[in-house]
Amino acid sequence: MTLNDALDAVDGAGTAEVPREGGRAEVDVADVDRLGVRVRRVRVERDADWDVSEQARALPERLRALPERVEPSEVSPELGGAILRTAPRDYDGERYFEVNVGPRSAEVRRVKVTNGERADDDFTITREQLGRLIDELEG
Repeated sequence: MTLNDALDAVDGAGTAEVPREGGRAEVDVADVDRLGVRVRRVRVERDADWDVSEQARALPERLRALPERVEPSEVSPELGGAILRTAPRDYDGERYFEVNVGPRSAEVRRVKVTNGERADDDFTITREQLGRLIDELEG
């Protein structure tokens, strides 16, 4: 099943799952149309481990589908993960993208901070950008 097939199968909101070579991708969709997708989160899972530190170093250069550059915020292979973030932008409260990397997964979501409270914030992306984002997360 292709990404477009999985997105077309989502009726309004839901989850699009796509088998990938060596793993799978999962997109939590708030809304989808012919050209774009309003995304809650994007997650790729691998069948084999990758080096968390290496991924944290490589993702800022590799991840071009997001509108802003991510930078490592916390890297702790001993604890099994890394967090990368974009610089917060003030649109109506601070918003930033966050990438969580684990030994077998990477997940992107956008966060909005209002009055010190963090909450997930949907973001809109074209289908083409979404495909690139998944490819870039997988490496």
